[in-house]
Amino acid sequence: MRQTRYLYERVADTIEAGIRSGRLRPGGRLPNRYDLAAEHGVSTKTIARALVELHARGLVDVLQTGAWVRGDPDPVEPAGEEIEHPEE
Repeated sequence: MRQTRYLYERVADTIEAGIRSGRLRPGGRLPNRYDLAAEHGVSTKTIARALVELHARGLVDVLQTGAWVRGDPDPVEPAGEEIEHPEE
């Protein structure tokens, strides 16, 4: 198992912590990709990959109009299987 986590995974972990702590509420809209990129000091491509990761974890729904915290997140499955990331 690899020890190093990719940058998008670390960003996703930080956003997930905000969701689990209640700072980001169910049904609430996440900041846009540009604001998230500035907040985390990363590119918008990294944010896009982090949002795909959060969707795979069952925590957000990503729509054309933005990303929204799910009202009732699915149980988090252990990572281990690579997910395919759409090109931006």
